[in-house]
Amino acid sequence: MKRQVYHFGSARRGVGRRLFILTTSASEGRPAIIETEGGLVCVIALDDLMDVVMEKGPTLAEVMKDYS
Repeated sequence: MKRQVYHFGSARRGVGRRLFILTTSASEGRPAIIETEGGLVCVIALDDLMDVVMEKGPTLAEVMKDYS
C-alpha cells in the first residue's frame, strides 16, 4: 500500500511542477492550450484576457462592408 501512495505522490508533484511552468509562461504572455479528458483548456494571464475582452472590435457595419 505504501508503494502506491508514494507513486501517486510523486506523480502529483510532477503535475504541480508542470502546472507551475504553464502558469508562469502564461503570466509572461505565452498562453498554453492543454488537452484534457473534458476538452481543451486555455491557460492565459488575466491581464491578457482583459485585453482581449475589453478591446473594442469592429462594428457590424464594418464587418458587413468587408464582405460586400
